Amino acid sequence: HTGGIIVTLAVYPVGVVLNYLVPAQVFEIVLNVASLGIVSTWSFIVVCQMMLRRAVNRREAAPVDFRMPFAPFTSWITLAFLLSVLVLMGLDYPEDTYTIAAIPMVAILLGIGWLILKGNSPFSPTVPSYVLTQVLEINERNDPR
Repeated sequence: HTGGIIVTLAVYPVGVVLNYLVPAQVFEIVLNVASLGIVSTWSFIVVCQMMLRRAVNRREAAPVDFRMPFAPFTSWITLAFLLSVLVLMGLDYPEDTYTIAAIPMVAILLGIGWLILKGNSPFSPTVPSYVLTQVLEINERNDPR
């Protein structure tokens, strides 16, 4: 449970240095980095949904109760929208252009970190969401409020 605290402690000094070096631009820099996190997260969610749908169609996975409306068309539209956000960010010279240009470097660093920690994570493994759902359902049946 200390992983988030460690990451926060590692990021704070970066913010302090940025605030010292470029105080007028620090908010925009942080906003750009956060937007990359949001765009990448939603991209992964949509791609995973597309892969799940493909697995369900091949009968390699069980069908889900909630399906994305008008999939796969809406999945592709969503990915196109997210790509257009990145393109528009890249056109906003100079801050956003540098942020977009940093994506390959960040991807390489994340890959190196993954290779280092693969199978050797200092953090406890997360519980699959279906297990948590089952626990919640059991608790609701035993204690309906």
